[in-house]
Amino acid sequence: MSKPMLVTLPVILLLLDFWPLGRISDFGFRISDLKNAVQHPILRRLLWEKLPFVALSLASGIITIWAQQNGGATVPAGVLPWYWRAANALVFYTDYLGKIFWPENLAIFYPYPRMQVWEFVCSALVPVLLSVLCIRRARVQPYLLVGWFWYVVMLVPVIGLGQAGMQAIADRFTYLPSIGLAIVVAWGLAGIASRSGFWRTAVSLGAAVWLSVCLLLTRHQLGYWRDNATLFSHALEVTRENNFTSYLMLGNTYWESGSLDQAAENYRCALQIIPTSKTVRYQLGHILLLQKKFEEAEVQFGEIARLSPEDAFAHKCLGYTLAEQSKYAEAEAEYATGLQLSPGDSILRNALVLVAQRAETAKTLANLYAVLKIRPTPEAHTEIAAIETTQGNYQAALVHYQAALQLKPDSPDVLNNLAWLLATCPEANVRDGERAMELAEHACTLTDFKQTMFVGTLAAAYAEAGRFDEAMATAEKACVLATAAGDQDLLIRNQELLAMYRKHQPYHEVAATNQPDPAVLDLADSPGKPVPTGP
Repeated sequence: MSKPMLVTLPVILLLLDFWPLGRISDFGFRISDLKNAVQHPILRRLLWEKLPFVALSLASGIITIWAQQNGGATVPAGVLPWYWRAANALVFYTDYLGKIFWPENLAIFYPYPRMQVWEFVCSALVPVLLSVLCIRRARVQPYLLVGWFWYVVMLVPVIGLGQAGMQAIADRFTYLPSIGLAIVVAWGLAGIASRSGFWRTAVSLGAAVWLSVCLLLTRHQLGYWRDNATLFSHALEVTRENNFTSYLMLGNTYWESGSLDQAAENYRCALQIIPTSKTVRYQLGHILLLQKKFEEAEVQFGEIARLSPEDAFAHKCLGYTLAEQSKYAEAEAEYATGLQLSPGDSILRNALVLVAQRAETAKTLANLYAVLKIRPTPEAHTEIAAIETTQGNYQAALVHYQAALQLKPDSPDVLNNLAWLLATCPEANVRDGERAMELAEHACTLTDFKQTMFVGTLAAAYAEAGRFDEAMATAEKACVLATAAGDQDLLIRNQELLAMYRKHQPYHEVAATNQPDPAVLDLADSPGKPVPTGP
C-alpha cells in the first residue's frame, strides 16, 4: 500500500462507485455530453469526496518524481522520446497481460525489445480492442469494465510514460493491477458456473488444475532465485538481445566470486550493447589489471579518457597501465593531466614522483646490462638483482644473484641477499628454505655472526624451512645485536619477525596478505636503490 503507483487510487474508487457499489448507475451519459455529466449532482459529490485522495496522490507523485530526478533514475526524453514511450506503452499492456495469464520466460530484468512492425501493431491493438469490448459490455457485464480499467489505470504510473530505470517492464509492477484481471476472471467464471451443475463442476475442476499448474510454475521459478549467477543467467536466456543490465550484474557476480575470466566476458558483452558505458569499462579495466593484462586495460581506460577527458581517475588508471608496460613518458603525461584536473589528489602527486623514479631506474638497468655485455662483474649483477627484486621480477633477480655468487662466492652481501630472496619471495617457485639456510649460514660465518641483518636473514631462512625453534633463537640473537649496535629500526623489525616465528609463520605468509590490490590503484612502489636486503 506504500507503493507510489497507488496514486491511481482515486480513479479506482470511481470505478468501484460504478460497480459493484452502483453509486453512479442511476444516470447515464455519453462522451459527447461529458460536460453536462460532470455537472450532475451525484457525480459531483462522488468527485468531491475523492479530493483528499487526489491531494495525497499529487503529493506522493511530486515527491517520487523529485526523488527520481535527483537520484538520476529518471530517463530523459532525449534518450527515450515521448512518442516512442506512448507507442510502447500499448505493447507493454499486452506483455503484462500475457505474463499474468501465461507466466513463461519470467526474468528479473527485461530490456526494451526489438520488434517487427507486425508484432508491434498486433500487440498495440490488443489493449485497444479489449477496452472497446469492455465499454460495449459495461451495462450487461459491468465487472468487465471495472476489472479491465482497474488493470489499465493502475499500470499508468509504471507503463513507461515517466521512465525510471532502463527496464522495459517488471513483473513486480503487476501485483496491484492484476487484482482487476482477477475480478474479471472471478465474476466471469461465476457467471459460467451458474448455468448448470455441469458447468459448476467444470469450472471448479478447471480452477483446481489452473491453481495446481501455477503452484508448480512458482516452485520452478523459485529455483532461479537461489543465487545471483543463476538469476541473471536465466534473465539472459529468456529475454531478447540487448540485456545490458543482466550482463553487467552477472559480470559483477562473477568478479565477487573470483571468476575473473567469466566476469570479463560478460563485461565485454555489455560493452557490445552500450560501448559508451564508463561503469562497465572501469569494471573491465580493473579485472584486466588483476589479471596483469595491461595492454588490454590500457584500451579500456584510454577509451574512458577519450569519452570523458575531464575524468581525473581515468587518467590515473591509464597512467598506471602505461607505467606497468614501462611506457614511462606516456604515463607521466597522463598523471600530469590527472593532477591538473584534480590538484588535491596526493596519489597522483606521488605517482608522478614514482614514475620518474621508475624511468630513471629503467635507464640504470639499461646501463648495467650494457656493462654486463662488455665485462660481467659481481657488482653489476648484484645491482641488477636488487632492482629486479623491487620491481617484482623475482626470477630475473634470482638469475643475477646466482651469477654474482659464481663470480664472487664469498661475498657476504651477495650471500645474504640471495638467501633473503630464497627465504621470503612471494612466489613459491622461487623460495627454497634449505638453500637459503646454507647461504645465510655462510654469510654469518664469514662475518662471525656479528652482522644483525645477516643473522636476521638466517632466522627467516630457518622459518621458511619450518625450523621455528631455531628461527626464534636466531631472531633473538639478531635483537641482541641490534640493541648492542643501537640500531632501533633493526631492533623493531626483528622483534616483529620474532613474533611471527613464535606463531609458526614464515615471513612470506604475512607479507603476502599485505600486498596491495591492483584494483585499488595505489600505483607502483618506488624501486629504490640497490642495497643489501634482509631484516
